[in-house]
Amino acid sequence: MIRRLFLSAVLLAAGGCETGPAARLEAAEEKWRAADYAGAVRSYRDTVEMFPLSRAADDALYWIGRTADLYLSDPRQSLAAYRSVLRHYPESPRVAESQFRLAELYETRFSDDRRALDEYRRVLIHGPEGEFAARARFQMAGCRFRLGDVDRARAEWEKFVRDFPDSPLVPRALYLIGRAYVVKGEPEEATRVFGDLLERYPEAELEMEIRYQLAACLEEQGKLDEALGRYREIRDRYPNPEAIKVKIAGLERRIANRRG
Repeated sequence: MIRRLFLSAVLLAAGGCETGPAARLEAAEEKWRAADYAGAVRSYRDTVEMFPLSRAADDALYWIGRTADLYLSDPRQSLAAYRSVLRHYPESPRVAESQFRLAELYETRFSDDRRALDEYRRVLIHGPEGEFAARARFQMAGCRFRLGDVDRARAEWEKFVRDFPDSPLVPRALYLIGRAYVVKGEPEEATRVFGDLLERYPEAELEMEIRYQLAACLEEQGKLDEALGRYREIRDRYPNPEAIKVKIAGLERRIANRRG
């Protein structure tokens, strides 16, 4: 390893080293584009081992992490690659994203919300205002929610909405704020949030689920006629129309019984 580092330093001094790592990186990317993901990882690793002082090395490690996770179902190899970026290339422009991806692995691949929370916190150290810092704060709230700290999760999503009003994650954050109120047994507050969300983002990605949640909150409050109307609005568009038909039939019976 020392000999390899020495040779790389010599090549750097000679001024011709960038052709070598660049060519290696391009060869790896060609394999990646051809869907030879295992071969791409091998080529990326060759780039790191042969040219550890090159600017291509941290890129190669990053892509080992992404490829191993997304295409090889090898999250442990991904973790190792991201950790190598953080340990050996602390000035790399890939550091913040590598830290974010590492935290994301603990959250999504290992279902370890406590460890993920700690790792997301480290993203903020690398840049409290950047893209990945914003996404880390959003994900941290989700970790807290699943760990049972619902009030703090809701407060963090509310702060996220205030601090990053232009983020594409804002509609989802508002939806999750509403869900937090549902979990805490506060349907009135949830109704307010879901209603405001539909006014601000009528074509939100989660539109049908938001409309369903709004109807369910109205039903919970005993506002049966209004809830029935809301369920009818989504009857033909909800992903599970049979569930909506059951809801509508049940409400129609309850309303009829109430009226005698």
